[in-house]
Amino acid sequence: MNVNQVKIAELNCITINDLPADALPQLAVVLCHGFGAPGEDLAGLGPELMRIRPALAAGVQFVFPAAPLQPPELFGGRAWWMLDVAAFNSAIESGEFRDLSSELPAGMPEASAMVSDLVRQVLSDNELPASRLVLGGFSQGSMVTTDVALRMSEPPALLCVMSGTLVCASQWEPLMKNRGLLRVFQSH
Repeated sequence: MNVNQVKIAELNCITINDLPADALPQLAVVLCHGFGAPGEDLAGLGPELMRIRPALAAGVQFVFPAAPLQPPELFGGRAWWMLDVAAFNSAIESGEFRDLSSELPAGMPEASAMVSDLVRQVLSDNELPASRLVLGGFSQGSMVTTDVALRMSEPPALLCVMSGTLVCASQWEPLMKNRGLLRVFQSH
């Protein structure tokens, strides 16, 4: 198994594959971690998926990017964009329902641009069409990859939304209507 730490576009990544040195993958899987998690948070999924699906492992390149922000209050954790944790905790304590589905999180467009650049480079470097890409993430990582998938010129093979939520609905709803077929695995 090949495990490497590399920079792809502007993001530090862990890549995992079981390919010979001169071989290109047949499928790329890009998974982004959630708010406050370390950059390598989801990397353990690569070897585990390869173990339970060995036939798939021979042609897959897993890419686990680390979010660009590492604020000290996250104690080594990372973020795709910052959250107002104090306001979130206050809403929980008071029982306040906060519908953030119409809000565009500050910093999300920049994070989305970085992940878009990463996806373009992964596809280009591996000579793959978007139809040979699985894109997804957990929590904040699923929100940024949903944004990327909706804006790609061609849809990925699959979008994995794990513990995500709807944000920037006014932008996403028209993009969804124009996206056409987009296969989605969603879990919470």
